[in-house]
Amino acid sequence: MENPKLRVEQVGRENRPLKGLVDNGRVYFKCNGCGQELLCLQLIAIKGNTKAKVLSRVVVECGTCGSYSDVEQVIGQFAPGAPNDDMIFDVDDGEGAPVEADIFFKARKK
Repeated sequence: MENPKLRVEQVGRENRPLKGLVDNGRVYFKCNGCGQELLCLQLIAIKGNTKAKVLSRVVVECGTCGSYSDVEQVIGQFAPGAPNDDMIFDVDDGEGAPVEADIFFKARKK
């Protein structure tokens, strides 16, 4: 037997506020030594989330020449990705790096 109370309180899809990810742009990282595109960060947020946003300093090491990208300050959440199909990346510990950052990536050609 259906519960009439549930049926009355249901809200149609068109009347509900959407929740999900919001596109906040992209940040691209390029090697300062050889100019190779290394990494792309997709900046994201959850719609309606009003929590304080974290500030992260991100840098990418180039696997081709051993140099680094500029350190970028990124506000909020992000998803890393390769800038093209020829590149791969991984999170690095940054040990021995000549730059100071919170998050280190290392990118190289396949």
